[in-house]
Amino acid sequence: MSRRRFWPRMKNFLLQLGEQDGIGATATMIVKDKKRIVIEHGIGFSKNGEIKINNRPAGDYLVGTRIDLIILTHRHYDHIGAMARFIALHPEAEVVMSYEVHQLGIIVLEDSYKIQHGERRKAEMAGLPLPEEIVSLEDIDIFKKLPNEGGTIIKGNAWLDSHPKWIGWKLGFHHSGHDTGSLMVFIKTPSGDRIVYTSDVASHDQKIVKGVMMPDQEFIGDFFTGDGKTIMITEATNGNRPMVEIPERVEARMIAVTKTVIQRGGIALYPSFAGNRCANNVWSLCEAGILTVLDGLACDFVRIEIPGTLVDQWVKEGKLIIVKGPDRKLSRELREKIVRGDFGPCAIVTSSATMEKGHAPWYGSKLLDNPLNALIFTGHMFEDSIGEQIRTDALVERGRTIKLEIFVGQGRDSRLEKVPVNVRCDVYHFDRTSHDKQGGLVERIRLVRPDHLIVHHCKKDGYEGLMNAVIASPHIKTPRISRATHLTPIEL
Repeated sequence: MSRRRFWPRMKNFLLQLGEQDGIGATATMIVKDKKRIVIEHGIGFSKNGEIKINNRPAGDYLVGTRIDLIILTHRHYDHIGAMARFIALHPEAEVVMSYEVHQLGIIVLEDSYKIQHGERRKAEMAGLPLPEEIVSLEDIDIFKKLPNEGGTIIKGNAWLDSHPKWIGWKLGFHHSGHDTGSLMVFIKTPSGDRIVYTSDVASHDQKIVKGVMMPDQEFIGDFFTGDGKTIMITEATNGNRPMVEIPERVEARMIAVTKTVIQRGGIALYPSFAGNRCANNVWSLCEAGILTVLDGLACDFVRIEIPGTLVDQWVKEGKLIIVKGPDRKLSRELREKIVRGDFGPCAIVTSSATMEKGHAPWYGSKLLDNPLNALIFTGHMFEDSIGEQIRTDALVERGRTIKLEIFVGQGRDSRLEKVPVNVRCDVYHFDRTSHDKQGGLVERIRLVRPDHLIVHHCKKDGYEGLMNAVIASPHIKTPRISRATHLTPIEL
């Protein structure tokens, strides 16, 4: 889609280029005081039969449009997925992200390229149109070189207010509490207006990161002083969900269930998001003294998300087995020993959370038919995923059959096949969200006191739940409230 078809006739505006379905492919463009800022350029997912399609933001990467600043707040696919190509196509832009996001982002992008290559191969074999290439090896190489070529890589919390191209502006970056290295953004414009972009945010503590409600006064300084208006842009993933159980209680119930599985001689399979959730689950399980197996992409993340010395300590103490290694044959043999029970009862943490990619489907094919075992989900359940099908089937009755797509054979003879699995184990879901629930979102809005509140990264019920809670709060002067939906401009 060309820029001409959606570019609004406004001097100052916000335009959400992605989020076609409310959540996914986030790409927020802010045009303010003659500067063009793009925050995130992620991907969403849909399916064409058996082929997974990556959906990217509209605008064809805004080729031909000058971009002054590109900000990447964290490494999750819905924020980073199409970012490497966007950066490559805009060498004129300053690029800002945290050190951790840059390191983790390289791993995510390389994995994304591998998945993309596999999906294109499946489409070719099925005689279907090839899915679009969203990231190339050249794009990833440019991303890797950012610290030396046009990128500002932040360590800790920082203000950037002395850049020669940004005279009269103040740009602040502070940890958001959502994920390792994730950032919230503070922008003060030459006209005096203030923009607070929370990105994905959490005020509650997780194992791998501390929650953040707002930066302390030392960081904020005089940001909120002056006559300009305050514009707050926040997510509402859980905008309609109050926190009914504190995270520590959720963790305690999860550990109790896992110990029950271990005591009866079973194996607890944790299909988890490779980034954030695998590390959180590993930390909880090892801390509880449960033998834990980590496999898949999360093995590449773990020493960045968890202090390496702690990981090494757990391995040395026999609490943690890291499966993925340079020798694929040895890794395959180790997996077989684990599911055979050679190491005894344990918990297995691996991607993917949907039971559609990674090693989780293979482990599931070996474990789900045994009533001694358990399948434990800890993340968001996507409506059309295999994981959600398993969970909803288990609510009806035990013993329903599902099909898991796994690789069979080895080397050049390996191929993907759908294998039927009778789910006779227990199935649980513990919500270990890394997004604020409604109460945290409302409290942050109370503290910021925006004149204009813009809500995104949510379904309709999330937006309406948060909006109604803000209006009902006796502690908040109701601001102008807008929902940033796909390609609907909002004047700033």
